[in-house]
Amino acid sequence: ILIDVESNSTTVVVDGLEGADGCVIDQERQYLYISEVLRGRVIRYAINADNSLTELLRFFAPNMRMLDDFCLSADGSQIYGADYRAGKVVVFNSDGSSRRGVTLMEGLLNPTSVRFEIGPGFNSSVVFVSEGRPLI
Repeated sequence: ILIDVESNSTTVVVDGLEGADGCVIDQERQYLYISEVLRGRVIRYAINADNSLTELLRFFAPNMRMLDDFCLSADGSQIYGADYRAGKVVVFNSDGSSRRGVTLMEGLLNPTSVRFEIGPGFNSSVVFVSEGRPLI
C-alpha cells in the first residue's frame, strides 16, 4: 500500500502476496524489495516515476526456511535476512544469483529483524538483530 501523507490517501500498488513482511527501498536504484515470510521469497520491483511498481524479479532466499525482515548492504548488492524458523541470519545476493546463502549468525531465538548502523558517526559493519520467543 502506498500512503500519501499530504493527501491522507492510500493506494494498493501490489496485492496477492503471501505473508508480506519486510520491505526495503534501494533509493539509489529505485527498487522496492518485499519478503514473503511464509514462502521464504524475495520480490524486487522497480519504483516508477508515478510511484507505481513493476515487478522485476522473484526468487527464493537461499538456505532459509522463513525469511522475516531484512536489510540491504550499503551498496545494495546483498540482503541480510532474519530466518525466524531456523534461528539465523543469512546473507545472499540481492539480484537472486546466490545458489547458497552465507550464514552470518546462528543459534538465535526466533530472529525477526536485521539492521546496520547507519548515518554520520555510525559503524556500518555493526549488525543489530531483534529476537525473542514466539507469541503462540
